[in-house]
Amino acid sequence: VRVWKGLEPEFLTGHQTLSEWRTQQYENVEKEYAAPSAKYAANKEIDSGTQFQQAEAAYDQGDYSQALRLFQSLAQQGNPMAQYNVGTLYYEGLGTAQNYEMAMEWFRKSANQGYVDAQYNLGVMYENGRGVEQNNTIAASWYRKAANQGHAMACNNLGSLYHQGLGVPKDLTQAAQWYNRALNASGDDPETLQAQSMAYENLQAIQALGIQ
Repeated sequence: VRVWKGLEPEFLTGHQTLSEWRTQQYENVEKEYAAPSAKYAANKEIDSGTQFQQAEAAYDQGDYSQALRLFQSLAQQGNPMAQYNVGTLYYEGLGTAQNYEMAMEWFRKSANQGYVDAQYNLGVMYENGRGVEQNNTIAASWYRKAANQGHAMACNNLGSLYHQGLGVPKDLTQAAQWYNRALNASGDDPETLQAQSMAYENLQAIQALGIQ
């Protein structure tokens, strides 16, 4: 069963095509674990010169301590995108010591406001036991929230839990349904395309058993 392990690339190296990158990611899969996206959320609707834009600029310039300070100020005011970004910086140990517990806290604040990537990341962290006791049942719950918002990787990973009977009853029909939802998700970013490649491969394995 294929689940996401590699981080979303910021760029493709040299003349590497997306297909070549996806193939390389398959070759690098060593554990059946997912991984949160490390890329921060960008608010394109906020005018330049605002605190969010200043935080983005600091991040892009590699001044992660400043980015953390600015994002955290907004996060404390309840901005779900800023909360997600603070969680990402703690998860990656950028501008601060790596701290999965703090990452979990900020992802949860963002996820509780419906921010889809934060919901997905909570599923990942519960599945992997990072910053929290490992629990596939809770992982499935968070994946479901993100999947119901059309998050392709959450759809694939929830399908894989049903495929293997981890945290939910083993149900290949349900697994196939979630894999199909991953395939029908919109978006052409590398993570979505990777999720769809994995879901297609997983679905083929199920269909080989005569289950649609």
